Amino acid sequence: MSLHEGWTDRTASALQAAMRLTNEAFAEHLGIAVRTVAGWHQKPDLKPKSEMQQLLDTAHDQADPAAMARFAALIAEPKLDLPEGSAADAEFARTPDATSSPTSATTTTTVYI
Repeated sequence: MSLHEGWTDRTASALQAAMRLTNEAFAEHLGIAVRTVAGWHQKPDLKPKSEMQQLLDTAHDQADPAAMARFAALIAEPKLDLPEGSAADAEFARTPDATSSPTSATTTTTVYI
């Protein structure tokens, strides 16, 4: 996927995840409201306004090479359901750690009386 068609809320969220920033940190980085960033996670197929497109272009152009590599990998994937909280968590949600497997999930519940 390329950005020649412009940014979508999905690609904006992917940039946030690639930069490993929380909603708050990404909003501050772009100079926009946190609720705008949070909205991108709720409606990933929408297209940000032209002012946002320019801010995203600048953030993309200034990202470090490691973030750019992560971004390229994220937008190359089929549509990813990014979490509503921190987009930075999306990368970790896809990558199982060495101790977990899809068949050995356990749940711990703590009850306080």
